[in-house]
Amino acid sequence: MSEENNEKLITNPNSIGNARKVGIITVYSGYNYGSALQVFALSRFVTSLGYKGVVIDYLDMSQSHNRLLRLLTLKNRLFTCIKRPVLFSTVINARKKRTRVSDLVPTFLKEKFVEFREKYLCLYREDYRTKASPFLAFICGSDQIWHSNSPGLGEVNFLRFADKQKRIAYAPSFGRDTVPDYNRKRLAKCLRGLFRL
Repeated sequence: MSEENNEKLITNPNSIGNARKVGIITVYSGYNYGSALQVFALSRFVTSLGYKGVVIDYLDMSQSHNRLLRLLTLKNRLFTCIKRPVLFSTVINARKKRTRVSDLVPTFLKEKFVEFREKYLCLYREDYRTKASPFLAFICGSDQIWHSNSPGLGEVNFLRFADKQKRIAYAPSFGRDTVPDYNRKRLAKCLRGLFRL
């Protein structure tokens, strides 16, 4: 890719054109500066390498492909909780905490974060799981996307939807020092499924 075309991609994130695309799975929808800046930096870094860093909008549940992956995650979570019923309260409390934290953010600030995402990120809303998708590879990271204490772990966050040779992890973290024993076996399987870490 010429330096001029690369500069166009960096300055205009939505000018995808025929650029070679790399899908990014990360925390992109939170209302905090760290998440916003890390997704912006990673997408720009990928683009500076001559690819097009495209942020996968995997949280849009109006899309059937996202609902299917969410159901797989919920299935994993449910089976883990059935084996250890005490974890049901962990899941419920975590959801309540996320809602409380989100409710504390003023509306005008939420609007600014949405505006930032729409202006500076290239969000991909189509089905990214198909063989016909335009992605050379997928990157998960660079943030606390691997919540090791969430029962069952997430399908999307470990790129389980993609061919193994397309799965790359870049600076992901767990957000804690230890991995609970109820997630260790599944985590080992997910990590072995990555092409590069």
